[in-house]
Amino acid sequence: MFSDSIDLNTIFCIKTDRTVRNDNTITYNKKLYQIEEVMAGKIVTVTEGIDGRMRILYKDGSLKFRQIDIRPEQPQKQKVKIRGRTAYIPPADHPWRKFKMGRNASQNITGAAA
Repeated sequence: MFSDSIDLNTIFCIKTDRTVRNDNTITYNKKLYQIEEVMAGKIVTVTEGIDGRMRILYKDGSLKFRQIDIRPEQPQKQKVKIRGRTAYIPPADHPWRKFKMGRNASQNITGAAA
């Protein structure tokens, strides 16, 4: 009735998609797994068969992985100091300084027409 080429473990299994973190780890059932290949940012499929075996698949290919207890440490990045900007103060003879505001604003219009 069934041919030998049909694998029931791949048909009757629980499939879950996971995104691989930058340190090539995923979590599944509250456990942490390290993928041996560089897969950061990719979406992988975690399958758990009837017999309890777990596999991690990417584009129908099985990936090598191992369970780890703690997340791998990333090297500490040195903080870059950012210098504060200094405000530009125009010189005394700059055209902006000649522009009047407030009560003397009408002199700007009449001064330009003359």
